[in-house]
Amino acid sequence: MNGNCFISSTEIEKDKLADDNLLTVTINEETYENMTCDNLWEDNGEWWFILREKTKEELKELELNAKIEFLMAMQGVIE
Repeated sequence: MNGNCFISSTEIEKDKLADDNLLTVTINEETYENMTCDNLWEDNGEWWFILREKTKEELKELELNAKIEFLMAMQGVIE
């Protein structure tokens, strides 16, 4: 670990760091919720990735979008 950068000697697939997989993350015995991966890259045979907690604004936007999708589904606009 290097700040909020994490380093792995094995390749990490981007889908492993999808937001759905980062709802609860434990790092050094401390638990975080609603994390997101800001970046993932390979450098000299090591895989680096940046994790951070989502902001309150991002969480509000996700909640609003979920409500809109629900209402659209209820109206038959989307399935």
